[in-house]
Amino acid sequence: MNRNQGYLSKVESQLFRRVVSPEVKSSVKRWRLWVDFGVSGLSAALLGVVIWQVVLPIELPSLTLLGVFLPFLALPTVTMLLLSLSVKSKPGFFFGSSALLGLLVLCGHYVLPHQSSLAAPEITPIVRAMTFNLRYEYYEPADLSAIILAQDADVVAVQEVAPSAMSDLVAMLKPQFPYVIPISSLSDLAFFSRYPIIHSEWFRPAGDGRGALYTVIDIEGQFWHVFAVHPLPAGIAWLGKSLVPVGLYYGNLEAQIADVLERAHVLEKPVIILGDFNKAEYSRAYRLISHQLTDSFREAGQGWGFTFPQDVWIDGWKIPGPFVRLDYIFHSADLQASHAEVVCRGASDHCLVTADLALHP
Repeated sequence: MNRNQGYLSKVESQLFRRVVSPEVKSSVKRWRLWVDFGVSGLSAALLGVVIWQVVLPIELPSLTLLGVFLPFLALPTVTMLLLSLSVKSKPGFFFGSSALLGLLVLCGHYVLPHQSSLAAPEITPIVRAMTFNLRYEYYEPADLSAIILAQDADVVAVQEVAPSAMSDLVAMLKPQFPYVIPISSLSDLAFFSRYPIIHSEWFRPAGDGRGALYTVIDIEGQFWHVFAVHPLPAGIAWLGKSLVPVGLYYGNLEAQIADVLERAHVLEKPVIILGDFNKAEYSRAYRLISHQLTDSFREAGQGWGFTFPQDVWIDGWKIPGPFVRLDYIFHSADLQASHAEVVCRGASDHCLVTADLALHP
């Protein structure tokens, strides 16, 4: 029976070749060539984006925008890879598999479970640092202060503090944080500490944008240098008058970060830089700071660490998220992070970040 079926299928195939006209065969061949060309081209473009993110010679608006969503490029990459297999496109398969491998190298280890090799020290004090963007237009100091207090932090940098909410926040947080630096004319930053603040200074990084805050904190006789930052958000290029973004401009963010790093470099350690940096992880500004300081969440946290957006609604539609990292805690090499966490609550459009830091024993 199987032989008969094989014989019949062979006969049907021969009949099909005879029945199908040369024009149809030519059309099918052209279609396959166009599909092959399209799949190969798109796969090559995806590989180019991945290579660009590795090299990052300059910031180009369109590629900068793609860098924000770099982990999610795995979906179109896998799609192109499957299409390459279906149409037997060797170039498409090569480019697609290379792009997927690059994405796995760049991003894959973030989703793998891991345990920090750094144990919490028993002698030196453990300082829990925290950064939290409060969402400027959200005026519910009771909710915000409750979330802050629940984290049991020691030093807290908050951004987008509404002037009308500042006094209420101070009143509610003062029992736990007796040392406070309120917002100023330079910035919407505020700073709360359980430990004495022996020095504070506002400055404009690279002479531009929002002001940043430099503080010196006395932690059991040790002076810790803490910078709180909140640079202006990136500019977005839109497609005509639509709400479709086509590019991202970080402006002089790299120069601002370089200014803060230069100030930190001349100080005696330890140093912490924290805040809403308004930059994605795959950016030149992030690469600049991560080459000199340690990303606490990448050292001791789990998962992607996305902090924005959350609980954001547009015209009655909730934007899914978070899917971007904007909020960070960096520390100098003489500190270690034993634990780091992203906490998402409904009181803000940002998730907060905490990190338990201590001097290396």
